[in-house]
Amino acid sequence: MIKICVKCGFHNVAQANYCIHCGAKLGEATSVANLAVNQTGLMGKNENVGNPEPRKISAATAPPRPVPPADPPAAQTIPSASQAAAVVTAQHDDNRNSRRVFWFIIAIFAVGFVIVLGLASAQNTLPAGYDSTDDVLTLAGETKKANEDIQTYSGYGQLAAGIAGRPDERPDAVIVMKNSGTGRFVFKYNNHPVYLIRVLTRQYDNGDYDYVTVGLGVTEDDSGTRYEKVLPKSFKDDNAEEGHSYDFDDYDTNYAVTDDD
Repeated sequence: MIKICVKCGFHNVAQANYCIHCGAKLGEATSVANLAVNQTGLMGKNENVGNPEPRKISAATAPPRPVPPADPPAAQTIPSASQAAAVVTAQHDDNRNSRRVFWFIIAIFAVGFVIVLGLASAQNTLPAGYDSTDDVLTLAGETKKANEDIQTYSGYGQLAAGIAGRPDERPDAVIVMKNSGTGRFVFKYNNHPVYLIRVLTRQYDNGDYDYVTVGLGVTEDDSGTRYEKVLPKSFKDDNAEEGHSYDFDDYDTNYAVTDDD
């Protein structure tokens, strides 16, 4: 079977769709027998057409191959009104939650700032008081109730040393406490500005000790009375640190005021 080009008469192979001689589109294949029958008619119409040599067709001159149609674009899904509303609601909730977190953080910083400011203000509202431990102990010796408490509890400390078999030891028995927050000697107890005087009642070999704390008012009230109290053992001030220490003899000789004075 062959295919004869109706344009130029070239004989093409049966599988060809286009004439390799002139590029024209070919029809149906024809058997060799039919070719012999129709040869005369073809030659009569075009005596110059023989069986020309096939020529090579380059890719540039070859007829274009049919391009298969491209796949249609995928249909776009348009969200429904309810879906769009759900998306908007979700975005609104996210924005609202973000605002809540933001204001929560701001509130935490504000509370912390107020607390720090309050603590600083509380420290600043304390009166200056005396700036030396000698002046504090002089005031304690001149205040009858404070002097009695210091001497009484110091006596307990000496008695405990005697019972322990060390009566000659005279450890520091009276300590004026210092406020590490202000660098001075004034504290606050039950809204009273006070000096804290720690009196040791027993000492141990490892350096620990038992004590009582005498709170002595910094100023007198309107009636001329000065606040004084042996504070409970549960009282604790984180800013209280040991200031200057005195032994009992030093206090009794230089600060305590007797009835004869």
